[in-house]
Amino acid sequence: AHTFPAALRLVAVPQDGLGAAPLLAGGGMLARWNPAAASSPTYAKWEFSPAVAGAPGQFSGALQRGRGYFRAGASAAQVTFAAPDASAFEVAVSPGTGEYAGWNLLGNPHWNAVNVSSLLARKQGQPATENQSLLEAAGANLVADYAWGYPVTEQGRFTLNGYQLYSASFPNALKSIPAGAGVWLFAIQEALVHWPGGVALPPGPGGPPAPSTVRRSPASWLVQLRARSSQCRDDYNYFGVGQLRSPLLNPPRMGGAPYVDLYLTTGTRSEGAPRLAASVLGAARAGGGSWSFAVESNQLGEALTLSWPDLSCVPKNQRLTLTDLTVGKMIPLRTVSAYTFMNRSAAPRAFELRAEAGPSSALLVSGFAARPT
Repeated sequence: AHTFPAALRLVAVPQDGLGAAPLLAGGGMLARWNPAAASSPTYAKWEFSPAVAGAPGQFSGALQRGRGYFRAGASAAQVTFAAPDASAFEVAVSPGTGEYAGWNLLGNPHWNAVNVSSLLARKQGQPATENQSLLEAAGANLVADYAWGYPVTEQGRFTLNGYQLYSASFPNALKSIPAGAGVWLFAIQEALVHWPGGVALPPGPGGPPAPSTVRRSPASWLVQLRARSSQCRDDYNYFGVGQLRSPLLNPPRMGGAPYVDLYLTTGTRSEGAPRLAASVLGAARAGGGSWSFAVESNQLGEALTLSWPDLSCVPKNQRLTLTDLTVGKMIPLRTVSAYTFMNRSAAPRAFELRAEAGPSSALLVSGFAARPT
Protein backbone atom coordinates (compact mmCIF):
# COMPACT_ATOMS: atom_id res chain seq x y z
CA ALA A 1 0.00 0.00 0.00
CA HIS A 2 1.09 3.57 -0.63
CA THR A 3 0.16 6.55 1.52
CA PHE A 4 -0.77 9.81 -0.20
CA PRO A 5 -0.22 12.54 2.44
CA ALA A 6 -2.79 15.17 3.34
CA ALA A 7 -2.88 18.73 1.93
CA LEU A 8 -2.43 19.74 -1.71
CA ARG A 9 -0.12 17.47 -3.70
CA LEU A 10 0.57 16.58 -7.32
CA VAL A 11 0.30 12.77 -7.48
CA ALA A 12 0.27 9.83 -9.89
CA VAL A 13 -0.77 6.18 -9.84
CA PRO A 14 1.21 3.23 -11.29
CA GLN A 15 -1.73 1.39 -12.88
CA ASP A 16 -4.66 2.01 -15.22
CA GLY A 17 -8.29 1.56 -14.24
CA LEU A 18 -7.97 2.42 -10.56
CA GLY A 19 -11.09 4.18 -9.32
CA ALA A 20 -10.81 7.65 -7.84
CA ALA A 21 -12.61 6.67 -4.63
CA PRO A 22 -9.55 5.40 -2.67
CA LEU A 23 -7.76 8.73 -3.19
CA LEU A 24 -10.88 10.64 -2.14
CA ALA A 25 -10.93 9.08 1.33
CA GLY A 26 -11.42 11.61 4.10
CA GLY A 27 -13.30 14.09 1.93
CA GLY A 28 -10.54 14.63 -0.61
CA MET A 29 -10.77 15.99 -4.16
CA LEU A 30 -8.90 15.25 -7.37
CA ALA A 31 -8.30 17.70 -10.21
CA ARG A 32 -6.76 17.17 -13.61
CA TRP A 33 -5.85 19.58 -16.42
CA ASN A 34 -7.50 18.59 -19.71
CA PRO A 35 -6.08 20.59 -22.66
CA ALA A 36 -8.87 19.25 -24.89
CA ALA A 37 -11.72 20.43 -22.62
CA ALA A 38 -13.83 23.53 -23.27
CA SER A 39 -12.64 26.37 -21.08
CA SER A 40 -14.83 27.94 -18.39
CA PRO A 41 -14.37 31.51 -17.07
CA THR A 42 -13.75 30.32 -13.51
CA TYR A 43 -12.08 26.91 -13.82
CA ALA A 44 -10.44 27.15 -17.26
CA LYS A 45 -9.81 23.53 -18.36
CA TRP A 46 -9.70 21.92 -14.92
CA GLU A 47 -11.89 18.88 -14.36
CA PHE A 48 -12.72 17.52 -10.93
CA SER A 49 -13.77 14.42 -9.06
CA PRO A 50 -16.22 14.79 -7.36
CA ALA A 51 -17.80 17.23 -9.79
CA VAL A 52 -17.59 20.99 -9.14
CA ALA A 53 -20.43 23.25 -10.32
CA GLY A 54 -19.29 25.48 -13.19
CA ALA A 55 -16.24 23.39 -14.07
CA PRO A 56 -15.87 22.02 -17.63
CA GLY A 57 -16.78 18.54 -16.42
CA GLN A 58 -16.17 15.61 -14.13
CA PHE A 59 -13.49 13.23 -15.34
CA SER A 60 -14.03 9.50 -15.35
CA GLY A 61 -13.49 7.72 -12.07
CA ALA A 62 -10.87 5.50 -13.74
CA LEU A 63 -7.46 7.10 -13.26
CA GLN A 64 -4.81 6.87 -15.97
CA ARG A 65 -1.30 5.60 -15.51
CA GLY A 66 1.26 8.17 -16.63
CA ARG A 67 -1.00 11.16 -15.94
CA GLY A 68 -0.79 13.57 -13.03
CA TYR A 69 -3.54 14.70 -10.65
CA PHE A 70 -3.73 17.33 -7.95
CA ARG A 71 -5.06 15.78 -4.77
CA ALA A 72 -6.43 17.95 -1.96
CA GLY A 73 -7.45 16.27 1.25
CA ALA A 74 -7.65 17.01 4.95
CA SER A 75 -6.36 13.53 5.72
CA ALA A 76 -3.99 11.04 4.14
CA ALA A 77 -5.23 8.26 1.84
CA GLN A 78 -3.75 4.76 1.85
CA VAL A 79 -4.14 2.98 -1.49
CA THR A 80 -3.27 -0.59 -2.42
CA PHE A 81 -2.11 -1.16 -5.99
CA ALA A 82 -1.75 -4.23 -8.16
CA ALA A 83 1.70 -5.73 -8.81
CA PRO A 84 3.77 -2.98 -10.49
CA ASP A 85 4.40 -3.09 -14.23
CA ALA A 86 8.14 -2.50 -14.69
CA SER A 87 8.04 -2.31 -18.49
CA ALA A 88 8.78 0.91 -20.36
CA PHE A 89 5.85 3.30 -20.70
CA GLU A 90 4.98 6.07 -23.15
CA VAL A 91 2.54 8.95 -22.83
CA ALA A 92 1.44 11.57 -25.38
CA VAL A 93 1.92 15.30 -24.76
CA SER A 94 0.51 18.25 -26.66
CA PRO A 95 1.21 22.00 -26.90
CA GLY A 96 -2.52 22.75 -26.48
CA THR A 97 -4.03 26.21 -26.74
CA GLY A 98 -5.25 28.98 -24.45
CA GLU A 99 -4.37 29.20 -20.76
CA TYR A 100 -1.49 26.93 -19.70
CA ALA A 101 -0.72 26.32 -23.38
CA GLY A 102 2.12 23.82 -23.64
CA TRP A 103 1.76 22.41 -20.12
CA ASN A 104 0.86 18.74 -19.62
CA LEU A 105 0.15 17.00 -16.29
CA LEU A 106 2.07 13.74 -16.28
CA GLY A 107 2.92 11.20 -13.58
CA ASN A 108 5.63 8.70 -12.82
CA PRO A 109 4.13 5.43 -14.17
CA HIS A 110 6.41 3.22 -12.06
CA TRP A 111 6.62 2.35 -8.39
CA ASN A 112 10.26 3.42 -8.22
CA ALA A 113 11.99 6.78 -8.67
CA VAL A 114 12.94 7.61 -12.27
CA ASN A 115 15.93 9.76 -13.15
CA VAL A 116 15.11 12.82 -15.25
CA SER A 117 18.12 12.25 -17.50
CA SER A 118 16.77 8.77 -18.44
CA LEU A 119 13.53 10.13 -19.95
CA LEU A 120 13.31 10.18 -23.75
CA ALA A 121 11.02 11.90 -26.28
CA ARG A 122 10.17 11.82 -29.97
CA LYS A 123 7.64 13.39 -32.31
CA GLN A 124 4.30 11.62 -32.46
CA GLY A 125 4.16 9.30 -35.47
CA GLN A 126 7.89 8.56 -35.45
CA PRO A 127 9.34 5.11 -34.61
CA ALA A 128 11.00 4.42 -31.26
CA THR A 129 14.40 4.53 -32.98
CA GLU A 130 13.95 8.32 -33.14
CA ASN A 131 13.85 8.68 -29.34
CA GLN A 132 16.23 11.29 -27.98
CA SER A 133 17.13 12.58 -24.54
CA LEU A 134 15.09 15.43 -23.10
CA LEU A 135 18.14 17.67 -23.48
CA GLU A 136 18.30 16.86 -27.20
CA ALA A 137 14.51 17.15 -27.52
CA ALA A 138 14.64 20.61 -25.90
CA GLY A 139 17.32 21.68 -28.37
CA ALA A 140 15.05 20.49 -31.19
CA ASN A 141 12.07 22.51 -29.80
CA LEU A 142 10.10 19.37 -29.03
CA VAL A 143 9.64 19.25 -25.23
CA ALA A 144 11.33 20.85 -22.22
CA ASP A 145 14.24 19.10 -20.47
CA TYR A 146 12.86 19.68 -16.95
CA ALA A 147 9.65 19.12 -14.99
CA TRP A 148 7.89 20.76 -12.03
CA GLY A 149 6.40 18.85 -9.07
CA TYR A 150 4.30 20.08 -6.13
CA PRO A 151 4.95 20.67 -3.31
CA VAL A 152 8.59 20.83 -2.23
CA THR A 153 9.22 17.51 -0.46
CA GLU A 154 13.00 17.22 -0.33
CA GLN A 155 14.25 14.66 2.16
CA GLY A 156 15.45 16.28 5.36
CA ARG A 157 13.61 19.55 4.71
CA PHE A 158 10.19 20.63 5.94
CA THR A 159 7.38 20.83 3.42
CA LEU A 160 5.95 24.16 2.27
CA ASN A 161 3.61 25.18 -0.52
CA GLY A 162 5.70 25.64 -3.64
CA TYR A 163 7.04 23.93 -6.73
CA GLN A 164 9.93 21.46 -6.86
CA LEU A 165 12.19 21.47 -9.93
CA TYR A 166 13.25 18.13 -11.42
CA SER A 167 16.30 18.70 -13.59
CA ALA A 168 19.58 16.98 -14.37
CA SER A 169 21.56 20.18 -14.44
CA PHE A 170 20.14 23.15 -12.51
CA PRO A 171 21.75 23.67 -9.07
CA ASN A 172 20.00 21.96 -6.14
CA ALA A 173 17.18 20.57 -8.31
CA LEU A 174 16.10 16.98 -7.70
CA LYS A 175 17.56 14.53 -10.21
CA SER A 176 14.88 11.85 -9.79
CA ILE A 177 11.07 11.92 -9.93
CA PRO A 178 9.77 9.88 -6.94
CA ALA A 179 7.23 7.10 -7.12
CA GLY A 180 3.69 8.46 -6.82
CA ALA A 181 4.71 11.94 -8.02
CA GLY A 182 2.98 13.94 -10.74
CA VAL A 183 4.74 16.64 -12.77
CA TRP A 184 4.10 19.48 -15.16
CA LEU A 185 6.01 18.98 -18.45
CA PHE A 186 6.08 21.59 -21.22
CA ALA A 187 5.54 20.50 -24.84
CA ILE A 188 6.29 22.63 -27.90
CA GLN A 189 5.11 19.99 -30.41
CA GLU A 190 2.96 16.85 -30.35
CA ALA A 191 5.26 14.26 -28.84
CA LEU A 192 5.60 10.99 -26.97
CA VAL A 193 7.49 10.90 -23.68
CA HIS A 194 9.21 7.58 -22.99
CA TRP A 195 9.68 6.44 -19.38
CA PRO A 196 12.27 3.65 -19.11
CA GLY A 197 11.43 0.34 -17.52
CA GLY A 198 12.99 -0.92 -14.32
CA VAL A 199 14.93 1.21 -11.85
CA ALA A 200 16.67 4.19 -13.45
CA LEU A 201 20.31 4.69 -12.59
CA PRO A 202 21.34 7.92 -10.83
CA PRO A 203 23.82 10.27 -12.49
CA GLY A 204 27.48 9.98 -11.61
CA PRO A 205 29.35 6.73 -10.77
CA GLY A 206 27.30 3.72 -11.78
CA GLY A 207 24.94 5.68 -14.02
CA PRO A 208 24.84 8.05 -17.00
CA PRO A 209 26.51 11.44 -16.47
CA ALA A 210 24.09 14.33 -16.03
CA PRO A 211 24.15 16.68 -19.07
CA SER A 212 24.24 20.43 -18.63
CA THR A 213 21.39 22.76 -19.48
CA VAL A 214 23.79 25.72 -19.39
CA ARG A 215 26.52 25.60 -22.00
CA ARG A 216 29.64 26.18 -19.95
CA SER A 217 32.59 28.40 -20.72
CA PRO A 218 35.27 29.84 -18.43
CA ALA A 219 33.14 32.98 -18.06
CA SER A 220 29.76 31.27 -17.40
CA TRP A 221 28.03 31.09 -14.01
CA LEU A 222 24.57 30.45 -12.59
CA VAL A 223 23.20 31.56 -9.19
CA GLN A 224 20.10 30.24 -7.46
CA LEU A 225 17.60 32.83 -6.20
CA ARG A 226 14.93 32.00 -3.60
CA ALA A 227 11.78 33.66 -2.25
CA ARG A 228 10.07 32.43 0.93
CA SER A 229 7.30 33.28 3.37
CA SER A 230 6.27 31.41 6.52
CA GLN A 231 3.99 29.11 4.48
CA CYS A 232 5.39 29.15 0.95
CA ARG A 233 8.59 28.96 -1.00
CA ASP A 234 9.77 29.52 -4.56
CA ASP A 235 13.28 28.10 -4.46
CA TYR A 236 14.12 27.27 -8.06
CA ASN A 237 15.02 30.49 -9.86
CA TYR A 238 18.34 31.30 -11.48
CA PHE A 239 20.29 34.18 -13.01
CA GLY A 240 23.71 34.17 -14.58
CA VAL A 241 25.91 34.34 -17.65
CA GLY A 242 26.28 31.70 -20.36
CA GLN A 243 23.82 30.14 -22.80
CA LEU A 244 20.67 28.19 -21.98
CA ARG A 245 19.85 25.34 -24.34
CA SER A 246 16.15 26.01 -23.72
CA PRO A 247 14.20 28.46 -21.51
CA LEU A 248 13.27 27.44 -17.96
CA LEU A 249 9.64 28.58 -17.83
CA ASN A 250 7.80 29.48 -14.63
CA PRO A 251 5.30 26.69 -13.78
CA PRO A 252 1.52 27.31 -13.79
CA ARG A 253 0.40 29.11 -10.67
CA MET A 254 -1.70 27.21 -8.15
CA GLY A 255 -5.05 28.97 -7.87
CA GLY A 256 -6.53 29.12 -4.38
CA ALA A 257 -3.42 27.85 -2.58
CA PRO A 258 -1.02 30.08 -0.64
CA TYR A 259 1.87 31.04 -2.90
CA VAL A 260 4.92 33.19 -3.32
CA ASP A 261 6.02 33.50 -6.94
CA LEU A 262 9.36 34.87 -8.08
CA TYR A 263 9.75 35.18 -11.84
CA LEU A 264 12.36 36.73 -14.07
CA THR A 265 11.37 38.77 -17.09
CA THR A 266 12.91 40.01 -20.29
CA GLY A 267 13.94 43.64 -20.53
CA THR A 268 10.53 44.61 -22.00
CA ARG A 269 8.49 43.83 -18.83
CA SER A 270 5.40 43.73 -21.08
CA GLU A 271 2.21 41.86 -20.22
CA GLY A 272 2.89 39.30 -22.94
CA ALA A 273 6.48 38.63 -21.88
CA PRO A 274 7.04 35.05 -20.63
CA ARG A 275 7.59 34.49 -16.93
CA LEU A 276 10.89 32.70 -16.54
CA ALA A 277 12.51 30.74 -13.73
CA ALA A 278 15.95 31.38 -15.25
CA SER A 279 17.49 34.32 -17.07
CA VAL A 280 20.97 33.95 -18.54
CA LEU A 281 22.90 36.67 -20.35
CA GLY A 282 25.21 35.83 -23.23
CA ALA A 283 28.85 35.13 -22.41
CA ALA A 284 29.77 38.37 -24.17
CA ARG A 285 28.15 40.14 -21.19
CA ALA A 286 30.51 38.51 -18.69
CA GLY A 287 31.87 41.94 -17.75
CA GLY A 288 28.48 43.07 -16.43
CA GLY A 289 24.75 43.16 -17.01
CA SER A 290 21.36 43.23 -15.30
CA TRP A 291 18.39 40.96 -14.69
CA SER A 292 14.82 42.04 -13.92
CA PHE A 293 12.48 40.01 -11.74
CA ALA A 294 9.27 40.39 -9.75
CA VAL A 295 7.78 38.77 -6.66
CA GLU A 296 4.06 38.19 -6.14
CA SER A 297 2.25 36.55 -3.22
CA ASN A 298 -1.27 36.20 -1.88
CA GLN A 299 0.19 36.18 1.65
CA LEU A 300 -0.63 39.81 2.50
CA GLY A 301 0.94 41.23 5.64
CA GLU A 302 3.60 38.51 5.65
CA ALA A 303 7.35 39.01 5.58
CA LEU A 304 8.89 37.72 2.34
CA THR A 305 12.59 36.88 2.20
CA LEU A 306 14.82 36.75 -0.85
CA SER A 307 18.07 34.81 -0.58
CA TRP A 308 20.99 33.70 -2.74
CA PRO A 309 22.57 30.68 -1.01
CA ASP A 310 25.76 30.31 -3.05
CA LEU A 311 27.79 32.89 -4.98
CA SER A 312 30.95 30.78 -5.23
CA CYS A 313 30.56 30.34 -9.00
CA VAL A 314 30.60 34.10 -9.67
CA PRO A 315 34.02 35.54 -10.63
CA LYS A 316 35.64 37.41 -7.74
CA ASN A 317 35.94 40.58 -9.83
CA GLN A 318 32.13 40.82 -10.21
CA ARG A 319 30.27 43.15 -7.87
CA LEU A 320 26.63 41.99 -7.45
CA THR A 321 23.80 44.23 -6.22
CA LEU A 322 20.07 43.82 -5.72
CA THR A 323 17.78 46.85 -5.96
CA ASP A 324 14.26 46.91 -4.55
CA LEU A 325 12.69 49.26 -7.10
CA THR A 326 9.65 49.92 -4.89
CA VAL A 327 11.68 51.67 -2.19
CA GLY A 328 14.94 52.30 -4.06
CA LYS A 329 16.98 50.25 -1.62
CA MET A 330 20.23 48.68 -2.85
CA ILE A 331 21.66 45.50 -1.28
CA PRO A 332 25.20 44.13 -1.91
CA LEU A 333 24.83 40.40 -2.47
CA ARG A 334 28.33 39.46 -1.36
CA THR A 335 28.05 41.00 2.10
CA VAL A 336 24.34 40.31 2.79
CA SER A 337 22.89 36.81 2.36
CA ALA A 338 19.17 37.71 2.36
CA TYR A 339 16.72 40.59 2.06
CA THR A 340 13.32 40.70 3.82
CA PHE A 341 10.37 43.00 3.10
CA MET A 342 6.71 43.17 4.10
CA ASN A 343 4.23 42.09 1.45
CA ARG A 344 1.51 44.76 1.63
CA SER A 345 0.02 44.28 -1.85
CA ALA A 346 -0.88 41.46 -4.23
CA ALA A 347 0.64 43.50 -7.06
CA PRO A 348 4.06 42.45 -8.38
CA ARG A 349 7.04 43.99 -6.55
CA ALA A 350 9.85 44.77 -9.01
CA PHE A 351 13.55 44.14 -8.45
CA GLU A 352 16.75 44.43 -10.43
CA LEU A 353 19.97 42.46 -10.12
CA ARG A 354 23.17 43.95 -11.49
CA ALA A 355 26.69 42.61 -12.03
CA GLU A 356 29.55 45.02 -12.62
CA ALA A 357 33.28 44.60 -12.91
CA GLY A 358 35.02 45.95 -9.83
CA PRO A 359 35.84 45.12 -6.22
CA SER A 360 33.39 42.77 -4.55
CA SER A 361 33.07 44.95 -1.44
CA ALA A 362 33.69 41.93 0.76
CA LEU A 363 34.25 42.75 4.43
CA LEU A 364 37.85 42.29 5.59
CA VAL A 365 38.37 41.65 9.32
CA SER A 366 41.90 42.74 10.26
CA GLY A 367 41.79 42.41 14.03
CA PHE A 368 39.74 42.39 17.19
CA ALA A 369 39.68 44.61 20.23
CA ALA A 370 38.35 43.76 23.72
CA ARG A 371 36.21 46.37 25.41
CA PRO A 372 34.78 46.29 28.95
CA THR A 373 30.98 45.96 29.17
